[in-house]
Amino acid sequence: MRRGAIFMDRDGTISEEVGYVNHLSRWRLLPRSLEAIRLVNQAGLLAIVATNQSGVARGYFSQDLVEAVHGKLRNLAEESGARLDAIYYCPHHPSEGAAPWRSACDCRKPKPGMILRAAREHAIDLPASFVIGDSVVDIEASRECSSSLATAAAWWSTRRTASALPRCTRRRTCWRRCAGS
Repeated sequence: MRRGAIFMDRDGTISEEVGYVNHLSRWRLLPRSLEAIRLVNQAGLLAIVATNQSGVARGYFSQDLVEAVHGKLRNLAEESGARLDAIYYCPHHPSEGAAPWRSACDCRKPKPGMILRAAREHAIDLPASFVIGDSVVDIEASRECSSSLATAAAWWSTRRTASALPRCTRRRTCWRRCAGS
């Protein structure tokens, strides 16, 4: 049976945007992120993280650190009663780093590779799914992926206050169909 999913970016959406997370101590969840993931679970949707981690290609940190951050995220989610169904990341960069990380891959957002891979591996119904992120590359990935994949953007200000969000986001009516709208 195919199910819908929420594809979430990591840095700036689930956790604080701090630049390159080159040590586990630099990674911090945003308030209420785990509550949001629990709500996704309760809605019967898959909770999927899809994140670019080009710091691997640039030599700023290792894949082991990325895996440690994701392990911490999974543990915190589990402890709070939330569930992440999968975490995908792209370690590549198209013009920086050395092989095999220097690559014009199909998984680095805005390319749709991570979303399409998750859809194949988890039998995801893309028209019943959404992408949530803090960057235009998240929205572009959804548009590249499917003309029927819906997109929602989490717009964050430097103050991260509700009053700084677009009015439609505060009312939670920003959900819209991408591609062709």
